[in-house]
Amino acid sequence: MRRRLLIVFALVATAIMLLLPATTAAASPGKFGFVSGYCNGNVVFATFRLTKYSGFYATKLTMTAQGQGYWSGGWHNEGGSTVFTKYDDSYSKTVFTQKIKWNPHESGSHRLKVVARIMDGSSVVGKGSDVSGYCG
Repeated sequence: MRRRLLIVFALVATAIMLLLPATTAAASPGKFGFVSGYCNGNVVFATFRLTKYSGFYATKLTMTAQGQGYWSGGWHNEGGSTVFTKYDDSYSKTVFTQKIKWNPHESGSHRLKVVARIMDGSSVVGKGSDVSGYCG
């Protein structure tokens, strides 16, 4: 009898999980993406936007920008990275827009890759990455 009840309970629980939308199961704390950009010769100009939704707590928002070059059939990191930070300390909606300029000082195809993080102290609440269009 117990085994039958356990099987019925498992089937009911599975059916309820399948009926719920995916966003109910794991809500995202925000969104991140490349907004716009242009080239001036080999220099990459790009704007990225990180939006933290209300209802999620964060102490800071960060964007780590890394220049990349294309060679040997793929994109590779070049030079050091730069971190941009906006302090938040709230549950409110926060929008962090960052304009970034990268001058690779060499010919070829180049772009920016940016990794964004929504942080609560040293814990990552949300993370995303995107790339700019490429120049060259």
